[in-house]
Amino acid sequence: MADPEAPDTGSSADARARLRDVVEPFAAGLVRLDPADPSYARRLEEVRALGSRELDATAQTIRRMGRVTGRYEHTVDDERASVARSLRDLRELADEVVHRSDAGTAPRELARRSARIEAQLQAILAALTADRDRLRQYASELDQEERLLAAESSLLGRYVEMADLLDEALAGRIDALAPTQPERADHLRSDALFAVRSRHRDLLTQLAVVTQGQAALSILVRNNRDLLSAMERAISATSTAIRTATLTAQVLETQVVAGERLRDLAAWANVRESVDRIETARARAAEASHSIAKIESVA
Repeated sequence: MADPEAPDTGSSADARARLRDVVEPFAAGLVRLDPADPSYARRLEEVRALGSRELDATAQTIRRMGRVTGRYEHTVDDERASVARSLRDLRELADEVVHRSDAGTAPRELARRSARIEAQLQAILAALTADRDRLRQYASELDQEERLLAAESSLLGRYVEMADLLDEALAGRIDALAPTQPERADHLRSDALFAVRSRHRDLLTQLAVVTQGQAALSILVRNNRDLLSAMERAISATSTAIRTATLTAQVLETQVVAGERLRDLAAWANVRESVDRIETARARAAEASHSIAKIESVA
């Protein structure tokens, strides 16, 4: 039996008509064959193998997707991973600066504090930038898997439709045969039609798994974009805080302004808000990656 075309560029009705043109002669030929004829056994093997390549391909794609999301999950959800450490460090530093009082502190001491904060921020900024670049790489891999899974899902759906049409064509011929050849009809029903329906169930089950995988992957891709956007904001806010700390240290060395300048509340408020955004996006992305791990276990 010929494989279905994919991807199809015509209407769904046209595609179904072309599948029917493939299925009808196959069903007619199968019913005419003697069960003792080797050709009959070969046709049943064709039925049992229907869509095998697509079943294997989608299973491999989901497993590969699971490996990518496993690495991704370690990056965004593991509290020991770099993203989590950077967020903790950034939040603690922001809280320290915002809540600490510098009243009565000598300008040189304030300058030393500013220099220390600048150094800590530089380290956090480097870590956040590395994490962002890593997430961009994951985003590229996830986009590729999403496109591949969509193409494979489309073809798998054609095989599901082909099996459905084959069921319909074969059942109709068996029913027509039953009044005159009841034993032969029963044999075809328990042998050939059973094989068709079993394969149809296999294909439907895998298509359901793939559809769930597509939905979860789409959510993960979207959440990762949100996470990357939040990290860009955090990197920008942290860079601003670094410039504030650097300027403050320079000015304080000349004892021109009071220590309150070190605590540029607007800059640090942006830092804290960015951390909150990342935490929210990180939680959503982790939840989506957990869903893909569950789907991979049944693919």
